[in-house]
Amino acid sequence: MPGSAIRLPSEGLCRGEVHIWLADSVAMRAECERMTDFLSDDEIIRLGGFKSVQAHDTYLVGRVTLRRVIGRYLDCDPKDLRIAAGQHGKPILVEQRQRAQVEFNVSHAEQVVGISVARRPVGFDVESTERCVDIGALSQRVMSVAERAAIFSNCGIEAQRSCFLRYWTRKEAVLKRDGCGLSRDPTGIETAESMTQCGRIFSFAPRPGYIASVAGSEMLTTISLFDPAHGSEPTGIVPVMKTKIPTIGRSHGGPDAW
Repeated sequence: MPGSAIRLPSEGLCRGEVHIWLADSVAMRAECERMTDFLSDDEIIRLGGFKSVQAHDTYLVGRVTLRRVIGRYLDCDPKDLRIAAGQHGKPILVEQRQRAQVEFNVSHAEQVVGISVARRPVGFDVESTERCVDIGALSQRVMSVAERAAIFSNCGIEAQRSCFLRYWTRKEAVLKRDGCGLSRDPTGIETAESMTQCGRIFSFAPRPGYIASVAGSEMLTTISLFDPAHGSEPTGIVPVMKTKIPTIGRSHGGPDAW
């Protein structure tokens, strides 16, 4: 089958698990350029419309990797997948039979592309911790009163930005899981705790310089990270019962810092 270089863990995807596949758009560009036949006509047209090299490469690697990964879970040819945008832009599988087997979400920041896969609705967001944000203005628009107080209780702009991005990725993950985008008021989504009225939310650093969050149902028990360029063994496990943010080591199966 095309895309056979991507191998799933032998136990597959169990209920309560989230698998996150993290790809580097710079490192994987050449490989994905050879696989553009996996893409739909609409995806090819959109790919050709990017003026920025980074935007082009991110979309290319994201779409090719998405098709390869989901094709593996569904045991079908990547180019046979029909993927469309939902009401608020969330990509979904068109065929109901396939959608009943697997849920996914896509996010990217700088050169990192992440794809989350689960049996139940899942949301995933990743951001660069170097992203320039107007914390004051954005906090008024998207954070609750309690979250704004927590952000500005930190001393120094770096600590405030780190807190803001943690909350923001958590809100984005919830909105993306629910497929509603910013049609829902983000100030009404409280994300400070791991178990919330919005389900379970966990944050972690997938690699230095990035912060990510996953939103799942109350059944979420395990988050495993994979690299599509390095086989079926997890590059990291997010300890979902912890409350601090782990940094996931790429060379072993556990966090290398707290």
